[in-house]
Amino acid sequence: MTAIDMSWFRSEHSAEYLKTLIHKGKRRHFGLLERPSLPPSREVTTADYKIFVCGKSGVGKTATIAKLCGANIPDSFSETSGIETTTVYWPALIRDGGKVIYFRLNFWDVGDNAMKKFDHILPACQASADCFLYTFSFTDRTSFEDLPQLLSRMSTDSSESPHPAQVFIGTRADQYTMSDISEAEVRDLSQCWNIPVLRTKNVPSDKPAIEQLKDIAHIMNTICNMLWARDHLQIR
Repeated sequence: MTAIDMSWFRSEHSAEYLKTLIHKGKRRHFGLLERPSLPPSREVTTADYKIFVCGKSGVGKTATIAKLCGANIPDSFSETSGIETTTVYWPALIRDGGKVIYFRLNFWDVGDNAMKKFDHILPACQASADCFLYTFSFTDRTSFEDLPQLLSRMSTDSSESPHPAQVFIGTRADQYTMSDISEAEVRDLSQCWNIPVLRTKNVPSDKPAIEQLKDIAHIMNTICNMLWARDHLQIR
């Protein structure tokens, strides 16, 4: 059983909440002190989570975050110079009690060179992280093969409770061919580590903003579901 209703975003009930993520026909970007606005009768709880997006340089970490927050997706690679944080809100219906809440997901992105140059950066990104988003590219086999080493590198003190949720996400899924990484390998990876594997194309879209939200719904719902289940259903 899932902690949130994974298909709620398709319902009429969700429309009012999804519209708070749109401004003048485009995705709304939220600052540190901003939040979605609803009528007083519709005010909902906000759940804050920190997500550390990690992976090999050039696999598309920054582009993935841009896709999820509705920002322009970079058309060329430029390594992140330091730590960058991006806030993304996502409404979800909690199955237990039928309550709608906003997940406030704070995505942390950092460039490999900065992490290697400054010893304090990796611990800062790991500290109090609620989720590790392990990123690889379907067109870069090395990034896929490096995932077990990445998991070991990102592991935190086992005494930390609750443990961070973990998700794999493969970028450039639109360029995927069986010669790069086979479906069997992807399935084996997920089963071996008991971690879901998500996919994203990270290409610009000319769809209406509400349709763009529906395109990322599976990714956002999966992350939110794992976080809520971790904290409230005692799933590890």
